[in-house]
Amino acid sequence: MLQEPLEMLLQECQPDCLVADLLISMGYRCCCQIWDSKKKVSSDSKPFVLTNVLSEIKLTRKQLPDGLRQDFDTDYSKLMSEIVESELKSFGIIVNSFYEVEPAYVDYYRKVLGRRAWPIGPVSLCNRGIEDKAQRGNEASISENECLKWLDSKKPNSVIYIY
Repeated sequence: MLQEPLEMLLQECQPDCLVADLLISMGYRCCCQIWDSKKKVSSDSKPFVLTNVLSEIKLTRKQLPDGLRQDFDTDYSKLMSEIVESELKSFGIIVNSFYEVEPAYVDYYRKVLGRRAWPIGPVSLCNRGIEDKAQRGNEASISENECLKWLDSKKPNSVIYIY
């Protein structure tokens, strides 16, 4: 839906870097493994083990989100396939975590899977209450002036922010 306008914008602006949220980041590979494992499971309550992950993870179909319990030819499963393909073709991913908390997983992703990953988190750990969540986005953690100063330091049309 937004691919064509984004392509036009990128052709026009020719940025050096594009940081885009691809919905579920490191969960792509896990979703593929869930789909592969799910195909082999005959019951909603029978446990199955995810393969090719750092530690053994057992799930049942009932524990999966609704979108992953559906047939494989749904719009959702097609979208997930596109997300996986995009992540695999990307230069790398930015992860909402930090190395000191999950070194084994960051190393696994980088060394075993051979993918680039930059853990920059954790982000959004504060303001967990309902009232605080309602205020998210209304007040930045840095001043508007700082943002504008940073943007002014960049060449015109060289920054694209996708949210």
